[in-house]
Amino acid sequence: MTSKRPDLRLLPDPEFPLLGGADDWIYNAAAAPGADDWEPMADGYHQAAEIVAEHLAERPGFRGYLTSPLLFLCRHSLELRIKGIIANSADLLDTPVDLIHDHDLRALWRRARPILDEVFPKTEEAAQDAGLVDRFVQELGDIDPRSMRFRYPDGAGAPEGSIVNLRRFWDRYLRAAEVLEGAGFGILNIERGPEEP
Repeated sequence: MTSKRPDLRLLPDPEFPLLGGADDWIYNAAAAPGADDWEPMADGYHQAAEIVAEHLAERPGFRGYLTSPLLFLCRHSLELRIKGIIANSADLLDTPVDLIHDHDLRALWRRARPILDEVFPKTEEAAQDAGLVDRFVQELGDIDPRSMRFRYPDGAGAPEGSIVNLRRFWDRYLRAAEVLEGAGFGILNIERGPEEP
């Protein structure tokens, strides 16, 4: 079975609103999640990163053009997951949410990590997971402190001409993303309480 690619050819009439559904409903999609939907939005960036990573693995010649978008998608997914931990735990722990517009992964993680220590049992595995995120967030935050490096050619961060091994980056990203995703969903489940039968 082959999947049919969407028909994204130019439409005959270019004058239509950018937002709003249309008769060809199969192409209608939600443009933005709700105000508290941190996990779905983070997952959207993660899924987009997976698509780009698969494309890069199959077509090595595109690495020069798609590396920065891939790194940005990964970074932004992590930023949203960390912010989700902070925002979704506010009611649970009766704490204010005041760093949501900050883009420094290191500062955000310094705020989120104590939340995880307070909410979840302290185990050796949890300490190892948090340490893995510590190291990845610190290194990525050093390279791209304000979420500018991978979005603009003159963004401050990694020195021009820096090389990244995509396989190793992807491996470390996936490990950190898995920990943060699990923590985020765990906090949501605690906050919502047990489901009714």
